[in-house]
Amino acid sequence: MKTKGILVAIILVVVLISSTAGCIIGGQSKAKVLVDALHNGMKNDTSSNLKAWRETEIDKDTIRVMFTKENATSTTYYDLTVKWFHTATDATKFVDSINQGYMLTNSADSSSFGSNSAYSLITGHKPTNADTYMKIDSIIPAKVSMIFQMDELVMYGPVTIITSGSSQSQSNQKPISSAPAGNQTLNTIVEEYHDVLAESSTAMPTWKVTWIDANTVKIDVAIEQYNASAHTTSHANANYTIKRFNSINDATNYLNSQTSGYNLASTTSPNDSAYIRATGHKPSTYERWIKINENRDDYADVSSVTQTDNFVASLHEIAYTG
Repeated sequence: MKTKGILVAIILVVVLISSTAGCIIGGQSKAKVLVDALHNGMKNDTSSNLKAWRETEIDKDTIRVMFTKENATSTTYYDLTVKWFHTATDATKFVDSINQGYMLTNSADSSSFGSNSAYSLITGHKPTNADTYMKIDSIIPAKVSMIFQMDELVMYGPVTIITSGSSQSQSNQKPISSAPAGNQTLNTIVEEYHDVLAESSTAMPTWKVTWIDANTVKIDVAIEQYNASAHTTSHANANYTIKRFNSINDATNYLNSQTSGYNLASTTSPNDSAYIRATGHKPSTYERWIKINENRDDYADVSSVTQTDNFVASLHEIAYTG
């Protein structure tokens, strides 16, 4: 496992929380101010680029933050939940309830922190103690769950690091170099599809692009989504084929030949689809058809065929929780 990379990724979060925040509370919750400080720190960090950032407020004291940092050698996916408790005792009780199987990797007292840290600026005093716990979830890809407590503050969740060029992941691979000549729109759609998935998932262990011909591309992809509240991870493995046709009518004819046994699921395009990102406009024709091959509580096998103007995408996806 790329232990050094994982440790650097976790240390980056801890350091940014412990360093100058440059923020004003201004009536916001302490959790929100802390998250804003983390966001600013991640944007200003020059060691890697902030590729995606998403916040979800669970309640006034709890915020889930998902973000992605990328440099020349790796991509790191964070899925962290920030909770601010009324007392440090309450925070410790919570940590004790979730840290089974974790290892205490660092403990620091007040002498380790300055009076201008994000925590100090929010609370008006230096923290008395800070502990960091880690648990190795997987070797390939390198994935570690972390818990960081600083008095009343608790931040926890998985951190996954994908190394560029590894056989386990090609999440940083840009398919444009392998695209056939004269096929820029389809290639841009492939790139945007990669980014849509990267922004909406915790990790992307597999991303493989294969050009069948100048108008057909196959994508093999695997993504993971961590549910912090349930402490579960959803996995999806998919085979995705996109075909470009000369006209919308040709695409419609092909769609009609592929949808026997399928149900019409939607005629409204998503607002942030790969097609819209690539072309800058909504499609004039959109239909999505699905066939549910199997569906259980923790397992689903689904096929779909989607027409977006003169493009048709065929998808076979297996999703499970575990």
